[in-house]
Amino acid sequence: MYTSDQRSQRERQDSFQPVIHLPEEYHVLDLSRTAQFDTSKSTREKEHKGQYQIGKFDEVREELYNQPLFNQESSPRCVHMGIDIGAPVHTEVFSFDRGVVYAFGALKERGDYGHTVVIEYVWRDTTPLPCGENKIQQGQTYWALYGHLSAVSMTLLSERAHVNRGQLIGWLGGHEDNGGWPPHLHFQLSRSMPANHDLPGVVTLADRHQALNIYPDPRDILGAIY
Repeated sequence: MYTSDQRSQRERQDSFQPVIHLPEEYHVLDLSRTAQFDTSKSTREKEHKGQYQIGKFDEVREELYNQPLFNQESSPRCVHMGIDIGAPVHTEVFSFDRGVVYAFGALKERGDYGHTVVIEYVWRDTTPLPCGENKIQQGQTYWALYGHLSAVSMTLLSERAHVNRGQLIGWLGGHEDNGGWPPHLHFQLSRSMPANHDLPGVVTLADRHQALNIYPDPRDILGAIY
């Protein structure tokens, strides 16, 4: 049985193309426990075969982010503001709707996104897109970040180029290309205009409430994938 929220997510999913074509069976991770996220060399050597996995939105991952990037504030950043889709390296990534390329580039610090594309969209549904205590209304602009892409993905697009619904926008990067992670897509929505090709994919517990009013649940685009 689906909740009303899951039903609305599933109905909205029919309006969009998948960002990654998932098989019928995949594993939903609990990344509040780091044992499920293996960054060892043996795992990296198998990344071409990789398993399809989902990492949750608004998940508190207190022990996962040990890189300096996430520990530069008074409290560590540990609350995940996107959805992760793990898949084999070089898996194709698609735009879920028609939009315009806002920015793209590399964020190469260990633990960062590697290569990203941010696309600007217009919400076309008469039912608003929920975003914490806010909503994105029909006709309003919002943005989506596609993170952990391969370097060659950056050759596909140009800034302000129009993209079509279901258009190929890149491929998943390998460990050396994507900030040092197993291959996966970090997919994040924002109702606030990004400054560039970056969004804070992880925030502090103190900033969690504010962040949930800026970054909508990606399942309203991806469907009820967990």
